[in-house]
Amino acid sequence: LANELVPKNQRPKIQALIGIFAGFANCTGVIIAGAFIKHSVGGTENGWRGAFYLGAGFFAVTFVALLVFYHPSARPNPENLSLSSKIRHMDWFGIFLVAAGLTIFLVGLEYGANPYKWSSARVLAPLIIGGACLVAFGVWEAFGTKTGLLAHGFFVHPNYAIVLLLNFVGGMVLFGGQAFLPQEIIYLFTQDAVL
Repeated sequence: LANELVPKNQRPKIQALIGIFAGFANCTGVIIAGAFIKHSVGGTENGWRGAFYLGAGFFAVTFVALLVFYHPSARPNPENLSLSSKIRHMDWFGIFLVAAGLTIFLVGLEYGANPYKWSSARVLAPLIIGGACLVAFGVWEAFGTKTGLLAHGFFVHPNYAIVLLLNFVGGMVLFGGQAFLPQEIIYLFTQDAVL
């Protein structure tokens, strides 16, 4: 959004400001959520819900503000295609493969060890089928279509693969920290949700 609203020479400053505000919000949001849990905002054992309701409120305000104040210019359409022809040219098969693959694979991950054993058919079948759909999506995008979901021009230079790998590793660290660090702190150091 910032890239559309400000001149190119101002974008680094605006992105830095957005990063500062996002970091501040992430830090204070966790403390507020901890206070909600500590003081049972919303009832005993339900304090964590208050943080999600607060976040939902901020997202709702943002949604309304975007509807009211954000009026982007028309997107370039050099081919002068109508909306219906754009929809017809979408890679529906690729969309199906990636959506089905991710959904089925994540169901298998969710079922693993809770409530079923990792070796059970109820876990292995979704993992195998979802993984096969994702592999089929990769093959389809590489060889089956010229205008798929993933632009083939990105994969010409090795820098794109490096960026994808770094994002993947960064995501593993981020989600691992979000999932396990709070539990580690609670079990090893303190039961106080704010601390």
